Amino acid sequence: MSLEILDRARALKQQASEKLRTVEIADLGDDNGPLTVYVRPITNEELRRIISEPDRIKRAALTIDIRALDEKGKRLFANEATEIIRAFQPKYLLNASEEINRDINEEFGQGGLAVTVDNVDAAKNS
Repeated sequence: MSLEILDRARALKQQASEKLRTVEIADLGDDNGPLTVYVRPITNEELRRIISEPDRIKRAALTIDIRALDEKGKRLFANEATEIIRAFQPKYLLNASEEINRDINEEFGQGGLAVTVDNVDAAKNS
């Protein structure tokens, strides 16, 4: 019985991982329009890595590093969180990470899983 449940859960996870969601980030666009990146549903490991980062700016950079994909589903960055921090102004970094994590917050309701930078900081301070 438990093996059947685990197999169904794995199949659902596989189906979800194949679906890409379009994210438009106006702050990082150009004359042709907003920057478009793609994201898959977040995995437990990705979520754990992101919410375990105590620093707000590093957490936002890690979100972009881990979750931003091209149209073929390939990561745009490969362990480049430090470079992302150096390149982005904080306002744009935070806005981009919140747009990327919008799916998590919508899926889990108003408070989401405390993945927006403000929600994580509030949860850690309470």
